[in-house]
Amino acid sequence: MRYRATALSLDSESQVVAAAWGYELALSQEPRDVGLRLDLAALYAVVNDTGFSAAHHLDARFVDAAYPRARELLEQGLALYPGHPEFHALMYHLDERVLGRPIQPERLETLASDPRAEFARLLLYVESGREAHRSSAEATFRDAAPGRTARQRYYMSFAPASLRGGRQAG
Repeated sequence: MRYRATALSLDSESQVVAAAWGYELALSQEPRDVGLRLDLAALYAVVNDTGFSAAHHLDARFVDAAYPRARELLEQGLALYPGHPEFHALMYHLDERVLGRPIQPERLETLASDPRAEFARLLLYVESGREAHRSSAEATFRDAAPGRTARQRYYMSFAPASLRGGRQAG
């Protein structure tokens, strides 16, 4: 439990490499923890954003290892929890961002029916603006305030102005 608290603290301070190590240690103690696995996978996912990695002065070796490790964590998560929508949604999104493999909306629609599918519903709302997913997206963005985990900040980065309290153009 000590490693978890340390990882979360380092993550909230955007100490990326130290947070990754903390999460890795915490996950070695709690390998079946869904939240830890998703937080670490999202941390590695955001490292694949060149702007983020440059702003945080991340070593190229760490950045190069981030995508394969994120995929590994997500695949392990699906092996432990087959069908868990958050692992699927993050994997689809990561593959879209890194490999240019488009997410098929029907895959997100299928995932969105699961109450745990926070990220899938958020992506659907951002992409389509469908009101059916607005309240879920609003709750996700409200919970993902700055200073939280990389996963929450990553989710927050998709917030349209209308959900961040800003005004929409037009």
